[in-house]
Order: sequence, then structure tokens, then C-alpha cells
Amino acid sequence: MADTLPPLSALNHSLPVDTNTTLSTPPKRAYHSWQGNNTICCNGRIIGGPQKNNYFWTLLLIVVPSVLFTAVVCPHYIEHYHAYYVVIVHLLLCTLSIVSLTMTAFSDPGIIPRGILPPSSASSYHGPAHLRQRLCISGQLIDIKWCNTCKVFRPPRSFHCYICNNCIERFDHHCPWIGNRLVCAIICVF
Repeated sequence: MADTLPPLSALNHSLPVDTNTTLSTPPKRAYHSWQGNNTICCNGRIIGGPQKNNYFWTLLLIVVPSVLFTAVVCPHYIEHYHAYYVVIVHLLLCTLSIVSLTMTAFSDPGIIPRGILPPSSASSYHGPAHLRQRLCISGQLIDIKWCNTCKVFRPPRSFHCYICNNCIERFDHHCPWIGNRLVCAIICVF
């Protein structure tokens, strides 16, 4: 049976080759349609709110007292009581708080992509006739609301954050300390 098959080199030359085709552009990622006030870095892996300075002020409020405690109080404990555990516990708690603050401030809050309308109909479209719809999901009636800014029906428990100018899934509140939204998905980190 191996004698009846053509050689591999003959197969490669028999394939038609079109030299005029161009490579297609890669598909856009979801964060390209988020037209809010967010800062997006590292291909959407880091998403910050519009109040970036709040995070740095909060970080400063954590780091300065920690450095002062390490420089002033910890040497006293080590010298008089030989209590190295105070320094170890302090450094662990400080590191944990900075890491959780950073993860909370720059994680994806669950931004709902905006409704994409063709440019010709975007100016003439005024939204649906009813601003609320009822859906029957698993035998329960669920109300969903229309967002005029994002041009999309929002899922239950989602709200439009007017600071970030995006609809957020399972929105809790916009935290002024980190300058980002707190949602149920990242509340365990917070």
C-alpha cells in the first residue's frame, strides 16, 4: 500500500498557491469595545479606573507607616525582647495588604461590552420601545433594563458606573480609595 501513495513532495507541489492573498487582521479583543474612562494595559490583563491617583495615595498611606514601624518600632522589639516574629508578621501582613490592594485595583471588574451599532444607524437609533424586558429563566421572571449610554440590555444586578462610564456586571460600588469598582467577583481579594 505504501507503493501506491505519491511521494510527499509531489503532494506539496500540487496544492494551489495564491500569492495575492493578504493575511487577515486578528480579531479585536473585547476590551476594544469598552469606550469608558478606564485605563487598559497588557492586552486587557490590567484594567484600572479613571482615578489612578487614588490608588497611589492609598499605597502611600500603607507604605509610609509600614516603613516607619519597621525603622522605629521593630528594632526596639528585636533589641529588648529578641522578638523577630514581630518583624516577620509585620512584613507578611504588609505584603499581603499591598498585593490584595493591587489585585483589587487592577483586576477586571466585569465590564459589559457596549452594543455595537453600524455608524449609519447609530445617530438615528433611540433605543428599544420598552426600557425593561422580562425574561423567563429557569421558571423565574427576570427584569432586565436598557442602558441608554451603552446601548445594551443589562443583566440582573448590573449597573452603569457613571465615574467609569461603563455598565458593570454584579456592581457593588465605586471605591474612592482604589479608584476602581468593587464587584462580587473581586470582593474576596478586597
